[in-house]
Amino acid sequence: MRAQRLTQIALLAALGAGLHWVEGQVPLQAAPGVKLGIANLATLVALYRLSPGEAVVVSLLRSLLGSILAGSFSGLSSLLSLVGAVASVSVMMVLWRCGRGLSIIGVSVAGGVIHNLAQLSAVVIITSTPGLVVYLPVLIISGLLAGLATGNLARRVITKIETFPG
Repeated sequence: MRAQRLTQIALLAALGAGLHWVEGQVPLQAAPGVKLGIANLATLVALYRLSPGEAVVVSLLRSLLGSILAGSFSGLSSLLSLVGAVASVSVMMVLWRCGRGLSIIGVSVAGGVIHNLAQLSAVVIITSTPGLVVYLPVLIISGLLAGLATGNLARRVITKIETFPG
């Protein structure tokens, strides 16, 4: 059974890394740095179908592998991806554990917003530029919208997975 679980983690990490790469290929005109957030689909599926610890593994692997695929593993982009991933999965785990009345969409929205807030905080600290907080409303709105879309997609994917035989 452990081999099956490891395979599921690997598949979700690969899916997340691929989606991370796809996100980088889609030019969004909304604002610099704003992404679709669909790579978080893999983390949400791991959280709701596997376990919180396995969701952390999927999140970290998808972030690292996605950065490698995108060709940005050694740069600031990779660091920001990891900061966002760690913050996001941490908050989603807490909400999943404590907020039984909160839907996967709500958990996803919180993860999307926290991901963006963590990345902005890291940039402000690294660049010593507190004035960047003016970008906060854009990042909150984009995190909310991305979280809604990703959470809805994750809910649908999990529903489909649960109907598979075996």
